[in-house]
Amino acid sequence: MPMILGRDQWSGWLDRTTDDVEHLQAMLRPAPEDWLQWWPVSLRVNSVRNNDAKLIEASAVTPDGEAEGQERLL
Repeated sequence: MPMILGRDQWSGWLDRTTDDVEHLQAMLRPAPEDWLQWWPVSLRVNSVRNNDAKLIEASAVTPDGEAEGQERLL
């Protein structure tokens, strides 16, 4: 999970003179759910050959092992 800071925390996190480790660690907490969105995306995201805006468009969910070129792991 990436670290996500509120705008009011940016300067404190990026301040190179800060040596208050407890203060910095207090910023490391899960982001509020209303800050995040999620949706299924195409399996095309799994290849570095693909690099276009369609990669983040919502996609239908394909059951495990049923996508073209996908093998079951277990």
